[in-house]
Amino acid sequence: MKLSKQQVKEQKQIYDLIQSNDRFTDDELEMIYEKFNEGYLQDVTSSSAYFTPLDLAYDFALMAGRYGVVVDMCAGIGVLSFAARIRDTYEKNIRKIVAIERNEVYYNIGKKLLPEVDWILGDIFDKSIWDRIKEKYGKINCVISNPPFGKVSQSDADRSWLKYKGSDIDIAAIEIAMLNAECVDFILPQGSCTFRFSGRPYYDEVENRKIAKLKKETGVDFYMSCTSVDTSVYESFKNTNITVECVSFERN
Repeated sequence: MKLSKQQVKEQKQIYDLIQSNDRFTDDELEMIYEKFNEGYLQDVTSSSAYFTPLDLAYDFALMAGRYGVVVDMCAGIGVLSFAARIRDTYEKNIRKIVAIERNEVYYNIGKKLLPEVDWILGDIFDKSIWDRIKEKYGKINCVISNPPFGKVSQSDADRSWLKYKGSDIDIAAIEIAMLNAECVDFILPQGSCTFRFSGRPYYDEVENRKIAKLKKETGVDFYMSCTSVDTSVYESFKNTNITVECVSFERN
């Protein structure tokens, strides 16, 4: 989606704020995560990397695992990490948040916004990244993610350690997360789920060929449960129109 001249002007002001500041208040961060448009940085259609709306991130964080060591996969500029930290303000159950992002532009912004997060510039398909996290922090307790949607899993990383060989990055990310953490929560396109809830009059469980393929190839049996209200009530993604679900993975 091409930004208008007024939108470009507004986005430049936000970007200049990001670049000029060394520390941000939570109110400033909330404004940035709510208003900053990833389309100002680059064309996002080729990578399907759409930032999570802040209100969706906040409610996702209420239901998602947030204790111990939390890894934010495909973190973008860190909205899920920010929401998890805010929701953990009083409990203080999170020991460390680690964010993995392959896009260097997003990585540099995220690292500036959330310096308390351990940012890793790299590919989630790179097994050495996961090994380093475990070596540094021990057990990974939770993985959270709003992975890119679509067939964009091109990677130079060695994928031989994974059993799923398909090209859907959101499906591949499920295997990676379940291999590395005990608690896994994702925001996924409705078409990648075994249920339909958001934007519909009732909840309905359905067969999903992509998930069936994942289970068959990995040998991992799991149940996908809905963990939010109808997500169609939220402000939509800025550069795409897609129905998503908040999903928790439970091993059978």
